[in-house]
Amino acid sequence: MGGCWIKGHSAGGCRNSSGFGSNPKFWLRVYEPGEVLVSLLQHKGWTQTSVFQGRSNIEDPHEGNLEQHQDYQAIGLHMWKVEKKHLNLTRTLNRNPCASTHRHAYEREVVLHTHLGAGYHLLIPSTFLQGAETSFLLRVFSSAPISLSTLKAPEPPVAAGLGGEWETSRFPGKWVPGISAGGSRNFPSHHMNPRVPLIVTYQSSESNTRIALRQHCPAKALQPIGFHVYQVPEGSVDPQISQDQEPQASCVPHCYTPEVTLHCSLVPGTYVIVPSTYQPECKGHFTITVARKIHRKVMRSQEALGQFIQEVSNISVMHS
Repeated sequence: MGGCWIKGHSAGGCRNSSGFGSNPKFWLRVYEPGEVLVSLLQHKGWTQTSVFQGRSNIEDPHEGNLEQHQDYQAIGLHMWKVEKKHLNLTRTLNRNPCASTHRHAYEREVVLHTHLGAGYHLLIPSTFLQGAETSFLLRVFSSAPISLSTLKAPEPPVAAGLGGEWETSRFPGKWVPGISAGGSRNFPSHHMNPRVPLIVTYQSSESNTRIALRQHCPAKALQPIGFHVYQVPEGSVDPQISQDQEPQASCVPHCYTPEVTLHCSLVPGTYVIVPSTYQPECKGHFTITVARKIHRKVMRSQEALGQFIQEVSNISVMHS
């Protein structure tokens, strides 16, 4: 089964990194107790370095000279036994794995070799460095009947790859003419737009909130979209936005694009996000993705590249 680590999406790094949970994830179901061998094979990739001459502000992949270096990433595998297929990912990853490759290695292939009981197992391949990109092939050999499937990944989180602990939520909605299609702040009907709740708890001088608004329609039907973030009283059940209320943050001007995003630093408090089209009475569907920086204790394995970690005791040797 193939997969890949993509920077900003699924290249979460090792367990030392708070982004570990964003790595590709697989269900390994074992139907009977038996010995299992899992192989993680990476495809040799190319690291590209752009060299531009005389034009320091150009970011065009078609210009300049490209220097290429063939390289392997340091890769590893971790596995957790879970009681059922619907798991609490955070709680699971804070436990020690039931089996692992002991360390990440700069090898084309690493192998996890163990004895497993019947049931579901969560399998996570990773690179040692967060943001390292390459593709891989995952293969499983077993003396007992098994099945391997991909754990469906969510859409790329807005704040993936950044330091700290982030929690991502998604809110679908729609603009309905006469009900919730209020248009931009230029119009008195702006307050009619949908309102998405947002609670900020993490105090930070840097960005602690990332918001993305995506409209769902064919490219030829795109509307100019944007949003504003308003602070509201804590505990408000149905907070209203007045015409003269100033937003705490804004993603403007409205743009003809599938998605607009905003990175901002908000003081702890209660807010609403108000997405809108530029003109009122415009019909459409959208999704708002909110990533908030939060306080959360992270289990760190303190793995050092090339050194063994003392957290696995269930590795067995396959008998010939």
